[in-house]
Amino acid sequence: MMNTDFDEISEQRSDEAHAGRERRVAAALRAELRLAMARAAAVWRDCGVEPGDSVAIALASHAETIVACLGVARAGGVAVLVDAACSPAEMEQLRAQGGWRFILAESREGQASAMRDFVLTRAEWRQALETAAPLTGSPATIAA
Repeated sequence: MMNTDFDEISEQRSDEAHAGRERRVAAALRAELRLAMARAAAVWRDCGVEPGDSVAIALASHAETIVACLGVARAGGVAVLVDAACSPAEMEQLRAQGGWRFILAESREGQASAMRDFVLTRAEWRQALETAAPLTGSPATIAA
């Protein structure tokens, strides 16, 4: 065998090892996302979200927004993405139209007084996620 054959075999093994590592990382990330989604669903259920309820998500963080939305869906609700930069008047108008059960927002500051009772703050959300026991079962089972 020539050196080029050994180099090709070595390169192929390196590529296979790299692909294997990527698959393991992807599997770990999927498992982590599933757990985060199940915890988020449990938080929404503990807050009183029932199947069919609308929940507004108005966060600046894309990762937290995704987890919150997936959690709402897993709890049987409907997530509505709202621009966190909306004015208090716009937020009230959107809530009146959408009938949200809750809004997940950065804080209660800047929210109209009529909206504050519906706000779950980002800090409250994070604290609830830390202590939540994951909601188990399939989305169809959970929503039933």
